[in-house]
Amino acid sequence: MIFPQEPFAIQEEFALYDLELVDAPPERAFDNLTDLAARLLGVERAMILFSLTSQDTLYVKSAACIGAYSDQDCIGARYRLSRSFSREVILAKAPVAVVDGATDPRVLRRKVDNCQECCAFLGVPLSLPDGSCVGVLCVTAPDPRVWSDEDIRLLTQISQCVDEQISLKQALKETEVAEEAAREAAAARESFLAHMSHEIRTPLNGIIGGVDLLRLSTDPAERDTLVETIDRSAQNLLRLLNDALDLSKVDAGRMELEEAPFDPCAVAREVHQLFKPNAEAKGIVLEMRLNGFEAREMRRGDAFRLQQVLANLVSNAVKFTDHGRVVLTLNADEAGIGVRVRDSGCGIPPEQLPKLFEPYSQAEASVARKKGGTGLGLAIVKSIVALMGGEISARSTLGKGAEFSFDLPLPRLAPVAPPRKVRSGATGFRGARVLVADDSSANRMLISRMLEQLGATVVLAADGEEAVILASDGGFDMLLLDIQMPGLTGVEVIQTLRAADLAAEGLTLGYAVAVTANVFAEQVEGYLAEGFDACLAKPLRLDDLKALGAPLERRQFANA
Repeated sequence: MIFPQEPFAIQEEFALYDLELVDAPPERAFDNLTDLAARLLGVERAMILFSLTSQDTLYVKSAACIGAYSDQDCIGARYRLSRSFSREVILAKAPVAVVDGATDPRVLRRKVDNCQECCAFLGVPLSLPDGSCVGVLCVTAPDPRVWSDEDIRLLTQISQCVDEQISLKQALKETEVAEEAAREAAAARESFLAHMSHEIRTPLNGIIGGVDLLRLSTDPAERDTLVETIDRSAQNLLRLLNDALDLSKVDAGRMELEEAPFDPCAVAREVHQLFKPNAEAKGIVLEMRLNGFEAREMRRGDAFRLQQVLANLVSNAVKFTDHGRVVLTLNADEAGIGVRVRDSGCGIPPEQLPKLFEPYSQAEASVARKKGGTGLGLAIVKSIVALMGGEISARSTLGKGAEFSFDLPLPRLAPVAPPRKVRSGATGFRGARVLVADDSSANRMLISRMLEQLGATVVLAADGEEAVILASDGGFDMLLLDIQMPGLTGVEVIQTLRAADLAAEGLTLGYAVAVTANVFAEQVEGYLAEGFDACLAKPLRLDDLKALGAPLERRQFANA
C-alpha cells in the first residue's frame, strides 16, 4: 500500500474500470474539457488523471498538449502516483498549486519527484458521484508561474464539468444494468407465468374432471377415490395461491414471524408423515434424523414458517429423487438448530446454483416441465430463513443429488409436560343459530351444509342489507359475514349492528366472524378493530368451522 487508502479504495478502482475511465479508448467529452482548460489558462499541457492506488499509478484519461508534447503521447500513459503532485491533490481533496517545482519544499524533502519538463503545476480533485476523490484535473507549465485565484476558479469549474461527465457515465451504466435486469426479470416472469398456467390447470383438471366423473359414478368405492382426487387437487391449487401470496408479502416487506414456544421435533415429524406416502409411492426412502434434542424440548420461534420451509425442501427432494433416499436432519444445541435436507436425486447443474433461490427460477426448463413447480418455493424459503435469522445454502453434484442446509437461532426453552386434551369446539354448534351472509350462492350452500353437519340451525342472507335486517332481530349465536358483498360490505354490516346497540333492547348480536380471503396480519387487525370477534380465512374447511365453535362451547358450559 503506497499511502493510506480509504476503506472502499478498491471498490473505487473497480468503479473506474467499470465506467471505462481507465484502460479505455479516448472520449471526446473529456478531450474537449482538457482542451478548454489548456486554452483558458494558457498552458502547454492539461490532463485528466485517474488514480489506481493499489498499483501506485496515475492513468492519463485525456490530455491537451502544445509544443513539445503531443496528445497521443500522453493519453493512456501511466505515471507513478506516490511521488507526484497529483497525490497531494488527492490526499488534500483540494486544489494544489506549485509555482516552481525546483524550489518546492515537497521536492526538496524528496516527497515528490522533480520533472525537468514540468516546472509549474496546478491540480484540482475529481470525484465519483458518491464524493470519492479518484483523480485530478491538472495543468502544467515549463517555467515558474504564480497561479492566480482566477486560474484556480476556472480550473475548478472545468473539474465540475468533468465530475458531471463522470456522473452521466455512471447514470448511463446504471440504466444499462437496470434495463438488462428488467429484461431478465421479464423473461423470468414470462417463464413463470407459463409454468404457473400449467400448474394451475393441472389441479383444475383434477377438480373439474373429478366432478364430472362423480356425477356419473354409482360405485361407492370409485366415488370415494374421486372425492380424494378432488380434495388433493384443491389442496394443490391452494398451495400454489399461497406461494404466490407469500412471495408478494416478502416483496412488500409484510411477512411477519410469530415468536412462541413450539416443539421442533413435532414439526419435523409432521412433515415426515406428510411426505412419507409420496416417497413410498416412488419407491424411495424418506428418513428423519433428530440429533441432540431433549424429550419434549421446546424452542421459541415460528413453528408454522419452519414447517413451511421444511415441507418445501422435503417436497422438492422427493419430487426430484427417483432412486435412493431423502434424509431430513435436525441437529440441536443450546443456541439453535441446524437443518439439512439431502437427497440422491438428479442434482443441480453448477451454473444454476447461483440463481436457485431467485423468484421464478428453476434448475432446468426440461426438468421443470417433467417434474412441475413454479419456481417460487425456494425464493420463499430463502426469505423465511433470512427473516428467522439464518442463511440457506445449497450444494449439489449433478446426477448424485443435492443438499440444502441452514442454521436458525432458536433458543432452547425448558421442556413442558404433554398438553392436556382440549375441546375441539365441534359441539359448540349443537343447537346454535347461525347467520351466514355471502353474495355467492355456492359459498352459502357449502357453509350452511357444513354448519348443519355440526348441528347448527342456519339462516342465509344474500347481501349486506339483508344481513342487517335479519341480525337486527337478535337471537343469533354467531354471524358469519363475507367481507366483500355488494351494497353493504361485511365491515359496514358489523359497524351498523354495533352502532344499533342491540343490548339496550335486550337483544344479543352474537359472535361476529369476518369471512374473507384478505388475511394479511394488518387486514385481520383492521377487521377486529372494526368490531369483529374473529376472522375466518377463505377457502375454509370443516375443521376451520369446528374451531370456531370453541367460543360457543365455552358459553354453553358457562351457562350450564
